[in-house]
Amino acid sequence: MKDYYLFKWDVLGSRDFTETINKGMENKKALSRGLRNNNPLNIRNSFSNKWLGEVKISQKKDSDFEEFINIRYGFRAAYKVLMTYRTEYNIKTIDGIIRRFSPTNENNTEGIITKLSNMTGIEKHKVISGYDYINLIHKMTIIESGYKFPISLIEESILIK
Repeated sequence: MKDYYLFKWDVLGSRDFTETINKGMENKKALSRGLRNNNPLNIRNSFSNKWLGEVKISQKKDSDFEEFINIRYGFRAAYKVLMTYRTEYNIKTIDGIIRRFSPTNENNTEGIITKLSNMTGIEKHKVISGYDYINLIHKMTIIESGYKFPISLIEESILIK
């Protein structure tokens, strides 16, 4: 886990990358892809989705993953994805969510499921609801982006309309 970045947050959640406490790693390229893209769960690009806070196509630098103008919109999108799994596909467990979100052809899906179950304290086949989703996004972000954001930031982000 990479805890060595110190971010200053403005009121909208934009990052100031000028302060880092990692021995000279002072530019944005040193960050994980999810952090560079303000997309903490590394949501793949989909032209069918028009996300609130999405970077304009003409300004995108990553052809594979969504990019957001700040991290709050990335957390909002992550929550929307999980709520779509819940309401449209009846996927309500860590096991089901990760099998869809991190398919075995690209990931160690079983390992991720086990790790998330251990990190959240939620059994992998237990139906999750409410605050469990905030906790799950928090832990998925640590795995995907290597950074532990404040839970309060995720809570605030999912309320953006």
